Amino acid sequence: MLDFLYRGTAWPIITEQTDLIVAFGGIPLKNTSVSPGGATQHTVRDHLHRAAERGAEFVLFSPLRDDLPGFVHAEWQPIVPGTDVAAMLGIAFVLIDEGLVDRAFLERCTVGFDRLERYIRSADDGQPKTPEWAAAICGIPAQSLAALARRMTSRRTFINVSWPLQRAHHGEQPPWMGLALAAMLGQIGVPGGGYGFGYGAMANVGQSPLRYRLPVFRQGKNPVSAFIPVARVADMLFHPGAPFDYDGQALTYPEIRLLGQPLPPPSGSGAPPPGVRAARDGHRHDLFWTGTARHADIVLPSTVSLERNDIGAASNDPWL
Repeated sequence: MLDFLYRGTAWPIITEQTDLIVAFGGIPLKNTSVSPGGATQHTVRDHLHRAAERGAEFVLFSPLRDDLPGFVHAEWQPIVPGTDVAAMLGIAFVLIDEGLVDRAFLERCTVGFDRLERYIRSADDGQPKTPEWAAAICGIPAQSLAALARRMTSRRTFINVSWPLQRAHHGEQPPWMGLALAAMLGQIGVPGGGYGFGYGAMANVGQSPLRYRLPVFRQGKNPVSAFIPVARVADMLFHPGAPFDYDGQALTYPEIRLLGQPLPPPSGSGAPPPGVRAARDGHRHDLFWTGTARHADIVLPSTVSLERNDIGAASNDPWL
């Protein structure tokens, strides 16, 4: 399920090959001690240490200075929250204006750059996305953005966009524009260069893939094929069986009558519409007789860790 996390550049390659790490949102160490399924070794701190000791440079775009650890001596750009794309566009303008774009790479490996270039140059809206324009939005001096653009072309550069930047209104734009910047530099596929998304989000991002997959039992196939978008769960509870549109498809909410976690009535909703009472009835697995368990219609006992004896392994973790 999480295989996509291991297709990016592995940390040892970044440690050995990258000259300049430009981190939009940083690489906060506080997040790298956890991972789905667990993490037996915490390696990101050591990788950053070795990269810094080798002479790699770091540029941090974040309102928080400690989104990169102090020992890497990052050049801190205290950006206005939510304006990372403006800074990226200002950098991209310099790359275009000074002829620093790797157009051979763009022609060979990408499509659509002509539309992005039109937008950056102002052909569509009359506003060139100059460093001066960007500075007024993001709070980073125009000369700093221009100087960074030139540094990025003269060094093996790795651009990282943190996951929190995507968890916002128009959140798809920072990862898209970060990838576009890396493509403009032409270093995607070069050891230590290119683009990453979510380094510093959890322990597994950037972890070298295991040579052999860990042994697991076949999970089988879920006979229920109904699809429910996460953001539509509340609509599903209030309108079971109703049609809805999603991503160009005409779908139908399932006739749900049982939940794994009981939900309280929506605040200020008044009398629930027909069917909602049944939709809120639920069952729960719990270790203790909690208030939530007492609210459930069916309670199934669950075992604590000391009552289980098994071999455990986490996705792409090298230890059992």
